[in-house]
Amino acid sequence: MQIQCSNCGARQCFKYSAANVNSLIALGWNSFGSALYCPKCVETWRDRNGDRELAGRENTIRVIDSIAERQGVI
Repeated sequence: MQIQCSNCGARQCFKYSAANVNSLIALGWNSFGSALYCPKCVETWRDRNGDRELAGRENTIRVIDSIAERQGVI
């Protein structure tokens, strides 16, 4: 499956599994609402959004799971 950063458009292809989703989060992918952000854009999040916090691990898992469902992976 493929995910895409909502800010810069960076894409990440991977085989969907819980372990791989956890690895992406460990690498720095995060989310805000239903939008995903790559590690590079996560690093500059505060520059663009001030004190607004990223949603974190659980929301990011839900967002990726939702994308996997739309892509017919699960």
